[in-house]
Amino acid sequence: MTRRILFQIHWLLGITAGFVLAVMGVTGAMMSFEDEIVQYLATGRVEGKAQAGGSMAEAVSHSFSRMTEGDLAAIATYLMDVPPVANTGSRFGQGEAGNLTAQFRGLDTTDLTDMVAGAQIYSANCASCHGIDGQGTRDQYYPSLFHNSVTAGDATNNLLAAILYGVDRDTPTGHVFMPPFGTQDNAFNALDDAQIATLANYVVTQFGDGRTQITTADVATIRAGGPSSNLVRIVQGLMAAGLVLVLGIAVWLLRRRTKARP
Repeated sequence: MTRRILFQIHWLLGITAGFVLAVMGVTGAMMSFEDEIVQYLATGRVEGKAQAGGSMAEAVSHSFSRMTEGDLAAIATYLMDVPPVANTGSRFGQGEAGNLTAQFRGLDTTDLTDMVAGAQIYSANCASCHGIDGQGTRDQYYPSLFHNSVTAGDATNNLLAAILYGVDRDTPTGHVFMPPFGTQDNAFNALDDAQIATLANYVVTQFGDGRTQITTADVATIRAGGPSSNLVRIVQGLMAAGLVLVLGIAVWLLRRRTKARP
C-alpha cells in the first residue's frame, strides 16, 4: 500500500514536471507557456499536448480546478522560476497517424510479430476511442496518441499507468473517463503484463518516438505500485532506530531505578 501511494505521488509530480518541460521545449513565449500551465491545472488537458491522469487527475478534479485563475497563474509563475531538471526539447512533434491492420487480418495471433501483435491488441482495445490511426476523436475528448507527450521520451511509467489504471477526471469543464485495463472491477478488458508490454511498445513505436522498449518486468513494476522508493527504506530505518532508542532509554531508566532502591 505504501509503495502504491508513493508511486501515485511520483506519478503526480512526474506528469506535472513532464508537462512543464515539454511545453518549455516547444513554446518560446513566456505568456503562452503560463497560459497553458493554467489551462492544464484548471482542466487537466491542453489539447494536442497533454492530459492529466492518475493522482494528477485527482489533484485537478479536487483542488486545482477549484482555484481562482489568479492562484493558478501564481503557480505557473512559480513553476517557471524552478530550473528544469532536463531539457529534452519538444515532445509534441513525434509520431504520425497510421496502422498495421492489414498485416493481422485473417492471421492467427501466434503468427504475428510483436509489432503486429501490438497493433492487433490496440485495434481490439483502444481503436474504438483513440482511432485506428491513433488520431483520437475530433474534439480530442479521447486524445491523439501521436504528437502527445505521453508517447515520447525515455520514461514510460505514465503510459503504462494510464493503461493499467485508466483515467478519471472531473472538472467544471466536464468529466473525462478512460477505463482501466488492469484487474479492476470496471476494467474494460483485463490484459496481462505481456499483452500490455506488447501494446505499449506498439504505441510508442507507431505513434511516439520509439526511444524506449517496454518489458513485462516494467509493466509488473507499475502494476505492483511503481518503482521501489528509497523513502520507504529510510522510514523503516528511522522507525527501527527509534525503536532501539526507546528500548535503550527504557533499559537505562529501569537500571537507574533499580540502583536507587535501598
